[in-house]
Parts: sequence; C-alpha cells; structure tokens
Amino acid sequence: MVKMLRIFRRSSQFKDWLNTLNISVGMIRMLSVLTVMFFLVHLMSCFWFLAASLEDNMYNTWVGGRGVVDAEPNYQYFNAFYWAF
Repeated sequence: MVKMLRIFRRSSQFKDWLNTLNISVGMIRMLSVLTVMFFLVHLMSCFWFLAASLEDNMYNTWVGGRGVVDAEPNYQYFNAFYWAF
C-alpha cells in the first residue's frame, strides 16, 4: 500500500492535477500527513481489536468493558478507532 502511494505521489499526472488546483505546498503536506496519520490509526485500531479477539473470554478485555462484544462490527471498529486515536 505504501509503495502504491509512493508511485501515485510521483506520478506526473497527479502533479499536473495538483498544479491546476492551485493548492499551496503547505496544504498538500498537511493533507498527506493527515492521510498517513488516519491510515496508521486505522491499522492500530484493527490490531487493537484483534488483540482483544484473540483472548479466550472477550468480556475480560476492553471490548467487554465497553460493552461492544455483541455489537455490530462498525460500532466495534469505531470504538477501537476512538481508543487508537
């Protein structure tokens, strides 16, 4: 994924598109930092929930403490994302 992002960032078409939008370099850097940050928080939240799901009794983990063991997967993900962030 990271390699694909590097290839996409170096693409001349992408650079041309950014130049036509007339976005400042600072804004581009800020957006790229935010993108990387949210991607890393996503990975951390997935691992955070995975660590809880590998336990024999999920009710003794943070998932049970938050009461989201039997909740929908989206709600479980957003709880994990919140705590990872």
